[in-house]
Amino acid sequence: MNDPYDLPKGYFILLLSLFIFTMWGVNLFSLSEIEITETTSSGPPAGTGSQGGGGGSTTILFKPRPFLCFYLEELGYQVTFDATLPERPGELVFLVAPSDRLSPVRARQLIAWVQRGGNLVMILPDSHAISAHLGATVNERQALDGDRLVMRLPYLEDVNVLTGAGAYVEVRPDMPFLRPFRNVERRPAVLVTFRGNGQIVLLTNADFLTPDGLARADNLVYVTRLVERLAGSHRVHFYDPEPNVRYRARIRSPGQQPAPVSTRKKKIPYLSLWSLIKANPISWALPQLALALVLFFYSRGRRFGRPLPLPAEPDPMPTFVEGLGRLLDENADQAFQVRRIVDDFLIAVGRRFALAPTRDQIPALIGRVKALRPDLGTRLEAALRDLGHAMDGTVLPEARLVVHINTLDTVRKELKING
Repeated sequence: MNDPYDLPKGYFILLLSLFIFTMWGVNLFSLSEIEITETTSSGPPAGTGSQGGGGGSTTILFKPRPFLCFYLEELGYQVTFDATLPERPGELVFLVAPSDRLSPVRARQLIAWVQRGGNLVMILPDSHAISAHLGATVNERQALDGDRLVMRLPYLEDVNVLTGAGAYVEVRPDMPFLRPFRNVERRPAVLVTFRGNGQIVLLTNADFLTPDGLARADNLVYVTRLVERLAGSHRVHFYDPEPNVRYRARIRSPGQQPAPVSTRKKKIPYLSLWSLIKANPISWALPQLALALVLFFYSRGRRFGRPLPLPAEPDPMPTFVEGLGRLLDENADQAFQVRRIVDDFLIAVGRRFALAPTRDQIPALIGRVKALRPDLGTRLEAALRDLGHAMDGTVLPEARLVVHINTLDTVRKELKING
C-alpha cells in the first residue's frame, strides 16, 4: 500500500487498457476492404465482327427480399429490412425462412422482445430450432388439404380457407397454442401463441412467400388482415439475422454467342472486423493481442507472490452521541427524551411568537396557535398535555408517543410554511 510505484503502475495499466479498447473500437466500426471476383466482357462475341451485337456477363452481390416486402410497400406500410428490433412495444416483425445458422442468442432476443410487447410473425416452411424453442416442431406431410377457418375472429371475417401446406406443426401437449384453422388431418399449419405482453403467429405454408402462392384461396386476404391487426403503427419490420451475408449472381447481356470474358479481382468497402484482421493482421490485431496479454500478466503477476498479512485495525471508538443514545435506550429513560424533544420544539416555535423557550410559556403558545389555526391548536394542546405527564415520569405507550411527536413536527412545519 505504501509502495511509491503503485500509483504510476496503476496509471500505466489504465492508459494501456484505454489505448487497446480504443483501437479495437476503431477497428470494429471502420470500413475495411474485401476482394471479390468480377467477370466482364473483353470484346465482341466470337464469330461476329466489330459491329455485331456482343454479349457479356458480370457478377454482382445482392440481398434478396421476400415478396411480402414489396406487397406491403404498395399498401402504404413503412417497411424496413435490417438486423435491429424496434424499441417501441406493439410493433410488427416478420421472420421469413431463417437460416439454420440463426444463433440461439438471437432467438432468445426475439422471444424476449415479444415478451416486452412485440408482435412476431414467423414463416417457417421447414423445421427450425426456433420453433422447437417455442414448443412446436415443423414436419412434412404428403396430403395438401386446405385449412378452413374455425375461429371467427373479427379481423378474419373475409377469410374462409387457406391453401394446403406441405408442412404442419406438431405441438407439445403442455404448450398453449391457438389453432384458428383446421384441416381434415388435424395437423395445423397456422398457430398463434402469446408470450408475455406480445403475440407470435407461426405459419408453415410456403405459399405466403411467392406471388402465385398468395393469389391462391384466401392467402392474400389473410396476410393483409393479419398485418392490419398487428401493425398498429403502420410500420412493418423484416428481421434479417445475417445482415452481412450477400448472394452472388451473374448477369449476362444478350448476344448471339457467348463473348470472351475476363476475370479480375476488385476490392470493395466492407464493415467487418474479421476482414480487417485478414487484410492487415501485423499492424493491428497481433500487436494489440500481444500487448493485451503482457498487460494482463503484468497486472496479475503480484498475485503469485507471497501473501502479505493485513495489519490489524482497532475497533472504532463510539462517538459521544452514540454512547449517550445507547445508554438512554438501555435505561429506557423516556422522560429525558421527551424533555429534549419538547425543549427543541419550544425553541423553534417560541421564536415565531417572540416567546421565551420555557415550559411556563406553553399556555401562551397554545393560545397563539389556536388564534391562527384552531385545528392545530387543539391537537397541540392534547399532545403537550400528554407529553407533560411523560416528563413527570408517566410512561406512555410507544405508539401514542410517536403520534404526539408527529403532531409537534406537523405544527412546526405548518407554522413555518403557512404561519
